[in-house]
Amino acid sequence: MMTFNGFRTTRALITSLLILTPTMAVLASDVDSATESTYTITLERGEDLGQNFGTLFEVRSPEGQALLGAGFLGAYNTFDRADRHVLHVFERNEAPLTFEALPRVNDDAGVYLFDRGGRLYARTATDGVDKNVRVFTEATKSWDPAAGINPEATPVADAFVTVSDREVRYKDQVILAWPENQGTLGRPYYGQGQLVLWNHFDREDSRTERFLAWKWRPGQSDPLSPAGGNALQLGKKGEFPYAMGQLRDDLLVTTNLGGVYRLREDRWQTLRSPDGKSHQVYCALNVGDSLWLGHYPSGEVLEYDGNSLRPKAGFPPVMPGVSRDAREAQTLTLFGGDVYAGVWPWAELWRFPPNSGDWSLVRRMFSQPAVTTATTHPYEKETAARGAVLNQWGQRLTSLVSLGNDLLVSTSAKSSKPWSPEFDFLDEAARKEYGRVYRMSRPGHVAAPLQWTEGSTRLQVVFGLKTIRVLQDGRLVGETSRATPSDRPPAATLQKGRLIPGRGLYGPAQVKYLQVDK
Repeated sequence: MMTFNGFRTTRALITSLLILTPTMAVLASDVDSATESTYTITLERGEDLGQNFGTLFEVRSPEGQALLGAGFLGAYNTFDRADRHVLHVFERNEAPLTFEALPRVNDDAGVYLFDRGGRLYARTATDGVDKNVRVFTEATKSWDPAAGINPEATPVADAFVTVSDREVRYKDQVILAWPENQGTLGRPYYGQGQLVLWNHFDREDSRTERFLAWKWRPGQSDPLSPAGGNALQLGKKGEFPYAMGQLRDDLLVTTNLGGVYRLREDRWQTLRSPDGKSHQVYCALNVGDSLWLGHYPSGEVLEYDGNSLRPKAGFPPVMPGVSRDAREAQTLTLFGGDVYAGVWPWAELWRFPPNSGDWSLVRRMFSQPAVTTATTHPYEKETAARGAVLNQWGQRLTSLVSLGNDLLVSTSAKSSKPWSPEFDFLDEAARKEYGRVYRMSRPGHVAAPLQWTEGSTRLQVVFGLKTIRVLQDGRLVGETSRATPSDRPPAATLQKGRLIPGRGLYGPAQVKYLQVDK
């Protein structure tokens, strides 16, 4: 058994799951889509060391398709990591998707979303005009300034790790004070008990950037030493992190210059060195036993299995009628038992049912201009004629946030810089499609924020006649509608399903204790 600061690794945890739930695959013969069924989960998460908590249970068909299940999302999209303390419950179905355009956040041409504690937040990139973090208020359908919300704050247990240029805080404690002559800190990632920070310098400073990692746990009292960081010295000036993720004991960091770096057993390793060729990873998603990374310029997924990166050709495919060049899988998430991917430069939204089918195009998130293979990006010729970067009005799908009963989708131009009159080829309707937020809805999925508990907690997932309800220690924390019986798995299919605790779409469980009763 491997140990690290008293926290058992994934391999040991899976062993403990096998001991705690010896019947890892049992017939769910009493699951009937016409009656109520309840899954009772006794869960102790243990110490929060930034791990992905993974899958609590799934019911799978004999063919291996996930019919229903529950787990914690391990996702990182462009700037933001999904809230790890939200439990996602799904029942696969074929009910139609609906889309609703929410009010605009601001007049910038791009917006990025993140969730925290069951609420939806938005911000623009650095070149946007609106510098506020905003929160969506459902009752008034408004985006209000969110005072005191730091996008770079990381929820850990019942508090936050917050990072500023010169210090890192947890609760009311300064856990790292940073010297003024050592550049600044940013872009934190906490996982497997390792706090990773990007240490960067002014442009005129000749020093190159680096990643620093400290072993840290929320209960420790001694502050971190600036000199004690485990350093990865980057080779080129201006290299910064794009996406970060974890698989089992490994942490992965990817950069704008094409670097892919792994932190394993306190050692930094280079999986890919910057070589001057375009190779960016904008997002990371745990899917089953692997980590999927969204890639540019292929627009496809790279799969990390713990050993190497492997391209997954055709994941997702290319929308008919557009160029195959300079594509970017910018966003990835799980919703309703499916993988969703958003692809630049035509803002394509794709859906993939793992283990049971092929990719399907959900829709393109812009209506203008008409697709073409004559140019790589939308409005390329018009933009270049005005002396601007030719892909400035390419179309991003920047965020996929599963929240409540819905999937929130946001769009952007290449940057958040707002429209100006020189780009008169964009009429009002066309330019207002940049920086929009859409609510995609389908019954059968609920994202329920859980309260942090130091000890055990009792969850109930109730599949009723018309609703799915999630309760934590007797308190309702999430509820959604079920699809109609004709759109969800038939009773005969569910009766043949197998209940599998601790493994599934959201990755292997990383918890101290797990028991699932049906």
